[in-house]
Amino acid sequence: MDKIDRIPFRKEIEGLFRKMPAMELERFLKAAELVTGYTGDLLAGLTGRYIQNGIVLLSENGYVTTKFSLPVAAEEEPEVRMSGSTRVGQLKLKPFFRHCLDCYPLLLDLYPASEHFRLSDSLFPLSFVHEAKGLIYELIRIPDNREELYQGILLKDALQYQDRRFDAYRESVRRIAVVQVPACAQYVPYIGFSFICVKTETEKGFMIAEKRTGDTWKDLIR
Repeated sequence: MDKIDRIPFRKEIEGLFRKMPAMELERFLKAAELVTGYTGDLLAGLTGRYIQNGIVLLSENGYVTTKFSLPVAAEEEPEVRMSGSTRVGQLKLKPFFRHCLDCYPLLLDLYPASEHFRLSDSLFPLSFVHEAKGLIYELIRIPDNREELYQGILLKDALQYQDRRFDAYRESVRRIAVVQVPACAQYVPYIGFSFICVKTETEKGFMIAEKRTGDTWKDLIR
């Protein structure tokens, strides 16, 4: 057996990048902690072995990816080196994945319910089913300076759920938006959004700007 194959949790770590092809180093460490159960020196030693053996690739600007995920995530092909702790040059991510990464701390916070999240090219690019609660979670990153535009897009999209035959869906869906600053929460309509969050440079990676209760679909004409 190859020594790389003997590194614990290799398949689980590779599985992380099949779902999220690149992530910031801080988020990778948190994801690895959740998947492996390792903390402190054990986690540092394990993730160091992943990096040194090329199981994951660290970029000069702090992203972690794999050789298989790199072509999926990169907007431009970066320099890749055969050895060293930093094997990828400056990694420029595709806009889609940059937006997904702004939501990723929330998925990690909701782990293990969010373990089997999926990415899609829909209006809500991240979603998962919280099986224990019987709820559907949908996440969206609203781009900077486009809050009013997205307000209209979201309201138009929600019209498809106005009929009573969608009552069960509206009751089971929980939506989360990530905006640039707390003041932008005012542009997020009441169409299933329970939380409006802001990405932060903290250990958790986000803060809650607004928590909504009551009729979270009150902006939808029914």
